[in-house]
Amino acid sequence: MEYLAPSFELLLSVRQSIQSGRSVRSALFHFLEGRDLKCPLAQQVQQLVFSFDAGGEFENLDPNLPILRKALYQTLWQGLMGVSISERLDQLAQEFQSHCRDHIDQYTATLPMKVMVPLLLMLFPAYMLLMIGPILQELLRSLDS
Repeated sequence: MEYLAPSFELLLSVRQSIQSGRSVRSALFHFLEGRDLKCPLAQQVQQLVFSFDAGGEFENLDPNLPILRKALYQTLWQGLMGVSISERLDQLAQEFQSHCRDHIDQYTATLPMKVMVPLLLMLFPAYMLLMIGPILQELLRSLDS
């Protein structure tokens, strides 16, 4: 889930900007305003725009991108070429939401096991001492008398 939320934020920002009448290029620059330009997402968005401006190919971008981010960048590339992308952005938003839900479900499925570790390591021995303590006390009293 590490790379999912920033991409989803980019998608929502661009979609909202396009719906308010901006071009894809101005939507991308609007997204970059006020952001730390050292973060990987901002650098990739800048690279996308600069590569498009230089007449580069989309395939020359980073091949190690996650699938959904690559699909988003490809859609944005098409938008920079002048193709209408609002329907595709809506589809991508649904895919991002379902992917987020899958990650949340996967995380919550492993959560009970992660919670059991501190319970077993710290609380269980304490309860055992509370249960065994009175028994040991009675045993020691009976041995003394």
